[in-house]
Amino acid sequence: MTGEPIAFWGLSIVLVGSALAVVLSKNLFHAVLWLALALTGTAGVFLLLDAEFLAAVQLLLYAGGIITIVVFAIVVTERLVGERLTQTNMRIGGGAGAAAVLLAFIVTVILKRPLEMTRPDMAGDLTQVIGQAVLTRFVLPFELLAVLMLAGLLGAIYFARPEEEMGLQAYLILSAVVFCIGLFGVTTRRNTIGILLGIELMMNAVNINLVAFARFSGNAAGMVFTVFTICITVTEAAIGLALVILLFRVRRTVMADHLDLLKG
Repeated sequence: MTGEPIAFWGLSIVLVGSALAVVLSKNLFHAVLWLALALTGTAGVFLLLDAEFLAAVQLLLYAGGIITIVVFAIVVTERLVGERLTQTNMRIGGGAGAAAVLLAFIVTVILKRPLEMTRPDMAGDLTQVIGQAVLTRFVLPFELLAVLMLAGLLGAIYFARPEEEMGLQAYLILSAVVFCIGLFGVTTRRNTIGILLGIELMMNAVNINLVAFARFSGNAAGMVFTVFTICITVTEAAIGLALVILLFRVRRTVMADHLDLLKG
């Protein structure tokens, strides 16, 4: 066994373990720290897929931005209520069952037919290819993304190797596991910030899929879309946490089953 399988399984253990800790930890701040480890593990997966630029974006923009925003939201809400925030799970059996069924279905579909085991050579430097694609083929989505990030910022302010290489199947199964763990957190967490952490895990799994498909198909388009999704996810987290703070000021709670302001 060469270095890549060892690194893949090591990163898989770190990623899956930290994802489980995010959705099971009772201490909200500890859950945020586990999320930071999960996002860092994903950056390691990107490195295995020869996507060094996306690994840097993952660490600097995604991990750094998300963790900073979430910690800020925790500090603000704790200051408003004057006590430490905790989170509990509800309907654990139902959430675990739904996540397990979805995971079994995804793994079955992935294993039905063999997928690529070898990676085609990328033309030129991968970072240069991504940069050229962003500023030529995807320049319009890139400009729209800039407008979206500006709108999100204003909204947040307003609201307050052949046989020994790891094949494509391995990365898809890892992504499916992380996605289902995030789904479990979304369906069982009562704390709205905890629910947002579960959504971040699900979006993180989507990014692994995009980078894996892009690398094994020899097309940088998937990596370009990963840059877009990371930026969009940071914006979504900023707006979502701003809404949480706004609701907290009104109801003095961040429990999802108490947020019935739209109830007729």
